Amino acid sequence: MKLEDLPRFYAPDAEVSRSILLIADEAHHLHVLRKQKGDEVHVMDGRGRLYSASVVHPKRGELEVISLLEEARSEQLHTLLVAPTKNIARFEWVIEKATEVGIARIIPIRSERSERVKLKQDRLIRIAVSAAKQSKDLFIPQIDDMTALRDVLSMEADHKWIAHCMDGSKKNLSEVAALQGSHVIAIGPEGDFTADEVDEANRAGFHPLSLGEKRLRTETAAIACALAMTLFQP
Repeated sequence: MKLEDLPRFYAPDAEVSRSILLIADEAHHLHVLRKQKGDEVHVMDGRGRLYSASVVHPKRGELEVISLLEEARSEQLHTLLVAPTKNIARFEWVIEKATEVGIARIIPIRSERSERVKLKQDRLIRIAVSAAKQSKDLFIPQIDDMTALRDVLSMEADHKWIAHCMDGSKKNLSEVAALQGSHVIAIGPEGDFTADEVDEANRAGFHPLSLGEKRLRTETAAIACALAMTLFQP
């Protein structure tokens, strides 16, 4: 049975028969839509559950969660490690599009040639929430705070890759996308990873990855990987 397409709000603490207060941005959205007491809306918790809710107090953003409408099983497996671009709008575009195609986790990384070392994590989360609602996805990726590259090299996954422009034997993205299981892919800054960083990543189990003959911008490389891993993996 197809659900009625009602306005959708994000509330990570949503539970059936519970009264919740929407966070500021979501409460403002409720106000903009001019919802009244008793109006029905949908609420997502970002972890695969969609609820029916009733507006209790429009100005306060208060809702009463009525029932569970849908519970989806996550098929999100993959993590992007991405060095944020100097132009923050380009990195925010990565967050938006990676959310839409179903990346599970995004870790902004700080490397030796990073052009940006500070981020507003709350803004990135808001962008991911908006993208998930727009695409009707019930999952919101985990977005970490800025983390040094060396601190994420030990993370676990079935396959770990580092994309860089240096010469050497590499796996093509099309080959990588054909491998089942969880993947972690590291994308460096515009100036690329240093040789020392690549060596350290290799020692930690990351394998060299080729994205083709062209030299891609950081955000293009990140989305190419996201698309390959989520839309084209068997």
